[in-house]
Amino acid sequence: MGALTRGCPKSTGLGITLCAAMAEDWTSRSACRGLPPEWWFPEHVDAQWLEEAEAFAARGIVLGDPVRDDSKAKAVCAECPVAKECMVTGVLRGEETGIWAVGGQRRRFLRKQLAMLPEREFMVVVEQEILLLRS
Repeated sequence: MGALTRGCPKSTGLGITLCAAMAEDWTSRSACRGLPPEWWFPEHVDAQWLEEAEAFAARGIVLGDPVRDDSKAKAVCAECPVAKECMVTGVLRGEETGIWAVGGQRRRFLRKQLAMLPEREFMVVVEQEILLLRS
C-alpha cells in the first residue's frame, strides 16, 4: 500500500487522516484475517469456492449462500477494530466489489461524499457509517 500513498498528501491532494488509512498496515489487525474471503466477495463464486466450502465445512465452518448471504461478513465487520480503515480504503481505491466494512451501495454514497466534502466532514460521515454498522 505504501506505493499508493508515496508523496501523500501533496501528490494526491488527500489529507493526512485519509493517507494514514491507506498507508498503515491495518490488515494485520483485521477481524476477517484468516476467514473465508468469499464472505466479503460473494460475487466471486466458482468451482474453487465450492471446493473450499467443503474444506471449511469439514472444519465445522459453514459458509452459507455466498450470493445472497453477507450477514457473516457484516457481523465480523461490526466487531472489527479497523473497520474505519477498511471502509476508507475501499472508498479511496474505488472498490466495486466486496464488503469493505460497508456494502456497494453505501460505498458509492461515501465515494460521492468524499468528492464533495472536506476531509474532516468526510471522516464524520465515515464515523456515522461505523455507528450504523455496529448498531
